Amino acid sequence: MFVSVGIAAEAQSLRKAYAASAGGSYQSLTAAELDIARNGFIELLNDPRITNERQNSWARLGFQLRMFNGVLTLAEKPNARRGGGFFAFATAKRLRHVLQAPHRFDDTHTGIIALDLFLSGHFRAAAWATLHRADIDLAHTPSSLFVTFAEAAAVSHPQELQYQIHGFAAHKCKTSACAEAPAILSPGPLSWNEAAESKVTCLSQSSLQFKRYRDDVHELGGTRNSVASALFALNFQGFIHIEMERALRDQLIQREDKDADSLRNQLLRCLAG
Repeated sequence: MFVSVGIAAEAQSLRKAYAASAGGSYQSLTAAELDIARNGFIELLNDPRITNERQNSWARLGFQLRMFNGVLTLAEKPNARRGGGFFAFATAKRLRHVLQAPHRFDDTHTGIIALDLFLSGHFRAAAWATLHRADIDLAHTPSSLFVTFAEAAAVSHPQELQYQIHGFAAHKCKTSACAEAPAILSPGPLSWNEAAESKVTCLSQSSLQFKRYRDDVHELGGTRNSVASALFALNFQGFIHIEMERALRDQLIQREDKDADSLRNQLLRCLAG
């Protein structure tokens, strides 16, 4: 698995916090609450630390901040869970890019893959859904904390990238090009900037052999993705929508397997290198 020496000691605690974040009943936030959250996210993305003012501000939205060794988490209070999400911010300096897993329960293993990547110690922050897609589809809900987090990351770090991880089943594809792809990369309704293009080139030309939406495959492009649409409005061009086939996801979570280790390391080199 991808675990950095710097946060390995707290990895198990972080995994427990991640698992405990699930559940609740979805309730949307008001526009005013989302504005407060946007400013709060920008603060945490730029300076991930806990202050009384920040703790009180997030508490009014039903969240609590907690510090682990090298990681600050933002989670809903156990008695106030309404599907807002679970967020983690690395405290180390000079880290770049954010990870998103909006369908962590429905797209099998995508939440764990994003968590493992974050635990590698190479990413600035990450966001996960805390409810099933049937309760709230965070990839297709225009006003949510998930979208607000992405907007805050785009505003505070416009030159960095945002990776959103999904899963698909080959047998549900409409074409052989899709069915044979280990993963499909797309900018959604956007276009990629030079930084994103370099990552996509690495993922598609390395041994991973990921495929490009439009060039190689003409489905599962995330063109109606709500996060991508919000980023489009900000002229952000660093969004990479990653659809992973089930076999790839199964392999990525294998432990003590040399082939899986090699696959994970190649993925990490492309995303964070």
